[in-house]
Amino acid sequence: MRGVSLRIRLALVVVLILLGGVLTSGLLAYRSARREAVNAAHLRQINAAAKLAETAAPGLAAGLAAIDSLARSPDLALALRRSDTGEATRRLLAPIAPSGRTMAALVLRDLEGRAVLTLGEPPARAVLQAPQEAEVGPIFTADTSLYFELAAPVRSADTVVGHLVQVRRILGSQAAVDLLTGLIGSGATLLVGNVDGSLWSDFERVIERPPPSFKGSAYTRDREARIAGSARIAGTPLALSVEMPESQALASVRSLFRDDAVVATVVVLLGTLVAWWMAGTLAAPITTLTRAAEVVARGENVQAPLPTGRGDELGRLARAFETMADKVRQGRETLEQRVSDRTEELATALRRLETAQEELVRRERLATLGQLSSSVGHELRNPLGVMTNAVYFLTATQPDATPKTKEYLELIRNQIRIAEKIVADLLDFARVRPPQWASVTLDAFLDGQLERVTQRPGVEVVRDLSAGLPPVRVDPVQIGQVVLNLVTNAVQAMEEEGGVLTIAAHHANGKVALEFADTGPGIAKENLERVFEPLFTTKARGIGLGLSVSRTLARANGGELTARNGADRGAVFVLDLPVDSPA
Repeated sequence: MRGVSLRIRLALVVVLILLGGVLTSGLLAYRSARREAVNAAHLRQINAAAKLAETAAPGLAAGLAAIDSLARSPDLALALRRSDTGEATRRLLAPIAPSGRTMAALVLRDLEGRAVLTLGEPPARAVLQAPQEAEVGPIFTADTSLYFELAAPVRSADTVVGHLVQVRRILGSQAAVDLLTGLIGSGATLLVGNVDGSLWSDFERVIERPPPSFKGSAYTRDREARIAGSARIAGTPLALSVEMPESQALASVRSLFRDDAVVATVVVLLGTLVAWWMAGTLAAPITTLTRAAEVVARGENVQAPLPTGRGDELGRLARAFETMADKVRQGRETLEQRVSDRTEELATALRRLETAQEELVRRERLATLGQLSSSVGHELRNPLGVMTNAVYFLTATQPDATPKTKEYLELIRNQIRIAEKIVADLLDFARVRPPQWASVTLDAFLDGQLERVTQRPGVEVVRDLSAGLPPVRVDPVQIGQVVLNLVTNAVQAMEEEGGVLTIAAHHANGKVALEFADTGPGIAKENLERVFEPLFTTKARGIGLGLSVSRTLARANGGELTARNGADRGAVFVLDLPVDSPA
């Protein structure tokens, strides 16, 4: 660069440095943001797939239990051995006979695989399993549709004499799509398939199976990069996967990158102008001014005297340099203050935005979950009623049934009660009726609720109510449900090792606080507030709506429900209720 002025060379060097720094930092920031965006998308997809699988598992388990229970019926084994396809056998199979679009066929087969009785129209390529125990079969295709089977062996005494197979059709569920949209977004796709990877579908066509990873994976299909998270449906060979295009997950990162590119361009341009100006100021070969410039460059004030008293060009240059140094100092201080103020403003705005966004997402999820709960609850009540009537009919018409038959009828009745409790939780979550206020005395009220709880061996209930407790003004039915849920949860938490449930109450600040303290394992610290979230549960069985509904009912009655761990062990739930003020 011989022959080029110092001013040009200095400006060029500064520009190159700025470009290198901006490009390097931008690239590193983009790679980090991209990695975090993909990881966040994987986590959201895995959580969404797990919630959908958790929602689907109870229905499949209930259907399999119904088929297994009917397959164990001595009457069905007798009909199979006699090849009886008459009306009595058809009535026996009526509770699980094909109904609606999802039920394709019900087939009763002997050990040679011959169909003794067929209800509905099984697909031409039906697998028709022959398991030794009740199980859910893998997905298969036939007639451009997706199917899977629920199969159970029919036994006479302990001998397998045939099989009862229910063929179900897989259809896309709008409720599942709505739930997925609320959890992930409109761009996500729900896939269903076999865990072994033999077949996967998007409910419209068979597709290439996503990589068999339940920790989130990235892959290419149809020439498009995609990411997905999967979850197994408990107790089945089936799995659900939530998939979305990688471009959608990286949309926010690209937007941020474009904004950073604009900022970087402005910084480079401003840097170029500043470098050009500074180069012109420092070009003269004057040692004093060079040293002063070095002092200014270090961010310090110039202490050495400058030749400002000269009347020639050097003097004017020194005076200009001195003025410039003062302005640089003032500008730096002002800029630092402005940057500090602006940073604080941006941090405050970001916190508010994050809070608003979290609240919006929570409300959208609750609204979607409420709609799903109402729809599923109403749809399940009818088949549960039919099953209850069927059990009642079988009990009434078979007074001389074998003890084994009575045992299984009672098992069905208990399972129906559990299902009805789940339906009640779903409907209570979907809508909370206005309280019917009444003045309630806690002592007698607790007696009534404790009588509803099934006693468990090794679990003791101790009451410690303060004397002279005033009555509370609540809806006794709604608060009764809250108390029943809390007592039932506490008893279930202690049913393996036994323990003591202490119910205490005291009056303070216009409220009566009911405390339910058990000696169970307690609640993990990170789950103390999450236990009130809809669909959150740590139990092997249940849908996680009990405590969410309980808190909603408590607040509807002017109270509050909170949770904490005991001093030694166990969990403590506190139900605050308003005191009934005299008119």
